[in-house]
Amino acid sequence: MDLKPQYAALQSVEEENVIQNAKWATFIGVDEYVNIKAGDGILDALFAAVSDANMIAMTWRLFGNGDVHDYVDGPITEQFLRCTPEFLRKPHQAWGFKTLFQNIGLFKKLGVHRPKGLNPQLWEDINWFNGSGNPLPRKMFSNGWRSTIETYGYDLVQLNHYAVRSAESFLVKWDRGFCEPRGS
Repeated sequence: MDLKPQYAALQSVEEENVIQNAKWATFIGVDEYVNIKAGDGILDALFAAVSDANMIAMTWRLFGNGDVHDYVDGPITEQFLRCTPEFLRKPHQAWGFKTLFQNIGLFKKLGVHRPKGLNPQLWEDINWFNGSGNPLPRKMFSNGWRSTIETYGYDLVQLNHYAVRSAESFLVKWDRGFCEPRGS
């Protein structure tokens, strides 16, 4: 498709029945895990905790390698337990978010961090909340993709992001061309 993998995937799935018929959708990578802290930790508990929401921003918690050097064939979530603090303003990617959203036609197409192409006549219908259940400001509606001091929140949900795993895994990722050397 001559596109980066994320964009090719987005373009490929937009017409799929599973997406067309989904009540809620999100676009997350294989290295991202939804961590629901509301109720019993399932999506229904999150939806009940933020019942007015039709969009929920799940801010990243970046997990590092935690001094794990060797590749281990086991659950990532059990191997890598150290992550950034909740309050971390830099690097700016640290507070990136992915959006869980109702499939109700507020936007024209899927996006990597949030749906794209807001239908302007539907601004009043957007009920977008952060991971603590607080409303996001309207200035986020058209192009926001990262939380700020005013908008981050982890009380109900966060998105655990395991972009860097063991040193061996990183070298494999580098060799496959998914990493850029620093300074390039």
